[in-house]
Amino acid sequence: MTQRASLASQIWLAVLVVLIVAAGCGIPLDGSPRDLAATSTTEPGQTTVPGEGDSDAFLFYLTSNLVVPISEEMSSRRPADVLNALLAKTEPATSRDIVTQIPPGTRLLSVDQLGTDLDVNLSSEFNNLVGTGRTQATAQIVFTATGLSGIEQVRLLIEGQRTQVFSPISGDTDRVGACDYLGLLPTDDEMVTLPIDSRSSRRLTTLRNTLSSRCIVSTE
Repeated sequence: MTQRASLASQIWLAVLVVLIVAAGCGIPLDGSPRDLAATSTTEPGQTTVPGEGDSDAFLFYLTSNLVVPISEEMSSRRPADVLNALLAKTEPATSRDIVTQIPPGTRLLSVDQLGTDLDVNLSSEFNNLVGTGRTQATAQIVFTATGLSGIEQVRLLIEGQRTQVFSPISGDTDRVGACDYLGLLPTDDEMVTLPIDSRSSRRLTTLRNTLSSRCIVSTE
């Protein structure tokens, strides 16, 4: 009996030691199994930014002296990327009848968005344009830029210096929007004969209808 009592005491002593050690290490003494907490590999303050997926944008060109949208696949819809794509094309691949008035070699030096205004800083090649050609090229840039989210007005700069442009609505000005060039968009009757696809036609119709309503309200 003495040996059995001694053995039992030893067993209880060992159990007591285990309990004391476990409590000291902070190991919870659950009565049932539980899931392990998920381990995060994200550092504090770090966020996961999704990559920019493929998208498209409407770049504006000219045909029969009218401004028309052409859909282009883009990896980014940031203003700088979209405008660079517009400046890079001397002639869209969609049709030989669709051209640009923007002079070859014109580079986008910078863009700066302030609220709903976008400052577009171009290289000096843009100054090779005068008269109607300059107005049409400005309309291409304005329609392309204002087609992007959050942009309503455009201010042009040449080599960092603000420049006035001509608006058929308000004359010479340093800030223009899509309403200023509404008259350069084709009508429904004119659109029938233009070399643009159905997607561009739908975009053009929606744009013209939206501007016709909005621009009338804004001039009252």
